Amino acid sequence: MSKSRTPKNRSARTRKRARQEAARAARTVQPPGGAAGPEGSALWLMRPPYSGYESWITLTPSNSVPEGAQEGLDGELADVYGTVRRLAPLYEYSVPMAALTLERLIRRGLLPLATPGTADLVSLVPLADLVAVCAADEVLARAPEGLDALLHELHAHGALVVDDDHVIRLAALV
Repeated sequence: MSKSRTPKNRSARTRKRARQEAARAARTVQPPGGAAGPEGSALWLMRPPYSGYESWITLTPSNSVPEGAQEGLDGELADVYGTVRRLAPLYEYSVPMAALTLERLIRRGLLPLATPGTADLVSLVPLADLVAVCAADEVLARAPEGLDALLHELHAHGALVVDDDHVIRLAALV
């Protein structure tokens, strides 16, 4: 008489596979908003080593709050809320805290720019001078929203980053 084998418990195998897939998913870093791979934000995928890129504010067009919602907020909080809402589309609806730092630097009108190839050399460039240079090179003609939107667009694409000392650094794009 042949020994009959009982079939393996398929539900146990299914549960084990589900546990393995969950563990694999937990080890995989997902960009804000759940987008993975090349569809994710270039800045997120770049993973800059600065603290301004550790926290992200994520909105979606469907969950963003109507414009009048900040009416009940006090001054500074309403300003931050409005800034995040304005920047969200530029950053694919995942805004790093470094973008808020960049916005403060732009509003101050004096941009601390690191000199490429040096560790500590920083130049304070007045925004007005940068506007004049960009206008002469017709860069602003391609950015009708202005230089601040252009700087945020470059930031969102990972062309520049804001370090922990609030210095703007050009990123090496390869």
